[in-house]
Amino acid sequence: MLLSRHQIMTAGFHGLLYWALAVLFIRFAGPALFVPGNPWLPALFVALIPISWLFVELAPRVAGFVDPVVFPAVVVMCLTALMLDGLALAVAPQLYGVTGPALLIPAAWLMFWFGVLLAFAFRKGICQDTSGDAAP
Repeated sequence: MLLSRHQIMTAGFHGLLYWALAVLFIRFAGPALFVPGNPWLPALFVALIPISWLFVELAPRVAGFVDPVVFPAVVVMCLTALMLDGLALAVAPQLYGVTGPALLIPAAWLMFWFGVLLAFAFRKGICQDTSGDAAP
C-alpha cells in the first residue's frame, strides 16, 4: 500500500522525533551504558527486541496510521532516522555525548534497532497481506 504525501511527511516527522529521543537516551545514558567491557551491553541489544515489537505496534498508531500502511510508515520512519543518524555521525558526533571510537557502540546499537524495527514491520506487513501469496 502506498502512502499519501501527508502520510509520508507525518511518518518522516515521527522518524525525526523517535531518532531525537534515541539520541537523547544515548547522550545521557550512553556514557555509562555504551562502553566497551560493560557486561550489560548484550542485554541492551536484546532489550531492543521487545521494545521494537512494542514500537511497531504503538508508534504508527500514535502517528495516526492503521494496519494496511503500518509497514510503509515504519519504513519511512526508519529511513528518516537512518539518514539523520548518518548525517549526525558525520558532521555533529558531539550530539551523542561521546566521540571517536566510543561512538561505535551506540551507532551499532541504533543500526541494530532499525534492523529489528524493519523486521517486525515487515513481518506485520506480510501477515496482513490478503493476496494469498504470503505465509501466515
